Amino acid sequence: MIALLFLGIIPGTNIQINFNSWLICTAVLLVLTLFYIAYRRKLAQELMILFIIRRAIRTTRLSSPSV
Repeated sequence: MIALLFLGIIPGTNIQINFNSWLICTAVLLVLTLFYIAYRRKLAQELMILFIIRRAIRTTRLSSPSV
């Protein structure tokens, strides 16, 4: 069981990486990468435009008279 939790010592240092540290670092790196991709593609602005268009379509359908 200890072998699964022990990844090793970083060469040239005295730092030991265990599974929990590796998992946390990987999760942080993933979140930072996703934020960077969202920032570069201007995802927040695109989502805001999408929601505004959907709201406008929905209110137009609700306010139009039935035939």
